[in-house]
Amino acid sequence: MGHALTTPFDLHSPALKAYRRAARMLLVQPGMRILDAGCGLGAGSWLLAMLGAHVTGVDRSAEAVAWATATYGSSALRKGGRVQYAVADLATWQPSATYDAVVVADVLEHFPPAAGPGLLRRLLTGLDIGDMPPAQGWHDGLFLHLPLTANAMDWALLIKNRLLWQRLRGRVLDHHGDTTHLARYGLRDLLPLAQAAGSRVAGIELRVYRPRLRRLERQVCAGRLTLPARLGSSLLTDCDAILLPELVAALRHTAGDTPLRPNSDQESS
Repeated sequence: MGHALTTPFDLHSPALKAYRRAARMLLVQPGMRILDAGCGLGAGSWLLAMLGAHVTGVDRSAEAVAWATATYGSSALRKGGRVQYAVADLATWQPSATYDAVVVADVLEHFPPAAGPGLLRRLLTGLDIGDMPPAQGWHDGLFLHLPLTANAMDWALLIKNRLLWQRLRGRVLDHHGDTTHLARYGLRDLLPLAQAAGSRVAGIELRVYRPRLRRLERQVCAGRLTLPARLGSSLLTDCDAILLPELVAALRHTAGDTPLRPNSDQESS
């Protein structure tokens, strides 16, 4: 998110790819209430507010929240959008307000693996979700973006970036050298993670950089991975998923609601 320091109002910033995907998968609409959990410098919250959403961004860094408030708090927004920021430590914080959607983008890997399910469970309680899909035209749920680094692709990139020795010495870092990561996730971690958080995967997109692997997406949603699919998962770099609280997801499934299948592949790079 440091890209925001130099170009704070760039809607097409590479750092905001997860937020552009969230906007598309959630069908963000004017008036939609969104919590951006772990907002950092606030650029992603601002992007969603530019689409007319009423966004609350929270982050544990008081300095980041102050910068976001000063930069985006009084900026001109479109379609009646609003954005505000607050300091909150996601390790213990639980939402006191309710939202139509929660965005957790590039956050979970900065927490110990054992803390992930509890963090997601607390954020899921902030969702205002009925038994049936919303009539307003958006998809509700928790949007989760995970960089997938527990695979062969990540090891190859470590070699390319001359970081292999640091990983072999036990440092939990990604292939860019980010030492703030405390967990590495692979594709097979997604469903157990969602289940442990009391949720269910309602929609998923899997990528090797930009290209999507649709067959693999279908197999993951069905809970069946063939051998070729497992081999293909070793090349994945990004996972974007929408999670619903388990009870709501079960009721919708019983009522015949189908999983989210966004049909647009367009994405700014």
